[in-house]
Amino acid sequence: MGSWVTIAAGALPLLLRNNGKPELATALLIVGALGNIVLDYFMIVEMQWQLPGAALATLISQGIVALAALYFLLTSGEENKPKGAFNQPLALEILKQGAAGLVMFLYFGFIVALHNKQLLIFASEVEVAAFAVVGYLGVIYYFIAEGVANGVQPPISYYYGAGLYQRIHTMFKLALKVSLGFGVMMVTMFYLFPKDVLGLFSEDLALLNAAERGLQLHLSTLFLDGFIFLTSMYFVAVGKGGKALVISLGNMLVQLPFLYLLPFWFGVDGVWLAVPISNITLTVIIIPLLWRDLYQLKHADMEATSGDKLCA
Repeated sequence: MGSWVTIAAGALPLLLRNNGKPELATALLIVGALGNIVLDYFMIVEMQWQLPGAALATLISQGIVALAALYFLLTSGEENKPKGAFNQPLALEILKQGAAGLVMFLYFGFIVALHNKQLLIFASEVEVAAFAVVGYLGVIYYFIAEGVANGVQPPISYYYGAGLYQRIHTMFKLALKVSLGFGVMMVTMFYLFPKDVLGLFSEDLALLNAAERGLQLHLSTLFLDGFIFLTSMYFVAVGKGGKALVISLGNMLVQLPFLYLLPFWFGVDGVWLAVPISNITLTVIIIPLLWRDLYQLKHADMEATSGDKLCA
């Protein structure tokens, strides 16, 4: 019943961010998170409302974020206020551009469902629990990579519209360095200190052994997820939602044959290896698409610069 509140709390801060107020959008999300923690304590611990209390605490905190973001949007400068009649073609274009983001979020549920099924077939409940632990660690990086990809979208969109293509190159390279850097750092930590990292979750020896094996196989190409997310968001930013959607869909579909076939050849290791191998496969496919698009922007920038010099 409260899903519309959750949707509003997710969408309105993004509109506020794209409206030139990223600090305010971030502050509202922080307020919402802290408010959720306080309300959780009050409604679950003090009021003893259990799960309904947790749900109500979430909706109240998200409602505060949504209402505050809506207020700031409607009271912003005249040039930034929403105005005009409903534009159906523009609305459809927005849905098209956002479809890639939708598929990107579905990707996480897709991974969990199929991996759990295969792990139950080729292993046991212990490996399913281990996958949950490994998934928690992977999500930390996914959030970082998603944040970098979403954060780079507004400036790239602006530079694209303004014809400042060289700045797109600079911005994309910076985002790529940050995303890949965090990913490589986390993978290195998982390989050097697996027991220390996994020890935060459990002391069960069988679970830790299964999780250590899964951690080093399943997350071995974690940094490539950041590259895939960033590339998809880049195409959204330059108005090529079709390519972004193909990449996001491909990120899911390319896993299907590996997730089905590899366990027959390598057992449970095949389940753990499905994501790394599919990441490598998809990266090899999308690198030429990305390079070609960036090259075209660079060529257009050179032509524009040459034209300015001739006019001068």
